Amino acid sequence: MLLVKNSANWLKWIIFAMLLFVLPRHYYFDVSQLFSTKNIKNQRIPIIFAYYLERNCFMNNINDIVDYIISKVKSEDDSASLINLKLQKLLYYIQAWSYGINGKAMFEGEFQAWVHGPVNREIYDRFNPTKYLYSEINLEDRIKTDVKIDEETAEFIDFILENYLKYSGAELERLSHSELPWIQTRGKIGAYDRCEECISEELLISYYGSKWKEINS
Repeated sequence: MLLVKNSANWLKWIIFAMLLFVLPRHYYFDVSQLFSTKNIKNQRIPIIFAYYLERNCFMNNINDIVDYIISKVKSEDDSASLINLKLQKLLYYIQAWSYGINGKAMFEGEFQAWVHGPVNREIYDRFNPTKYLYSEINLEDRIKTDVKIDEETAEFIDFILENYLKYSGAELERLSHSELPWIQTRGKIGAYDRCEECISEELLISYYGSKWKEINS
């Protein structure tokens, strides 16, 4: 397992080093330029490398997104409620709408169709030693106190928070239970039975993409 992980890291650096020789310097720090159609058509960057880099090197870190949410909610109003359940649902809707609107993930991380709605296992494990379902998440629970994310990502997250923060964790749970991705992923599994099936990218793109089109039609 360690060998595979180290190999993946080495591959990232090998690809990045190769790109240093085929791309003009001003492209290195502009992801939108890096993956432009012009660069790919002119074979400055092979398609498979572009795909790999976009999926692995320039993906937002899920823990950074979580810390940003905590900072956004608690820094503006320390009395604002942000229980573990609500944090998971906010994180889910950020990812879900990123698939629906942009056709791709906001961060690397899947959501399993648990009894109480979609849950990301990595973030569950991060808080699990001390936080329960209805435990309050506070500023001191952040890994980073000063998270650096790009402006476009911050604007997107803020947009989702504006629409979902007004709901309680229980309300967001019920909302996710009423939507096709969670329902279809659980299938015939009992309402209170364990389910570790991941909600697929295809389901998220299809469902939230359709909802986005309805909103803008």
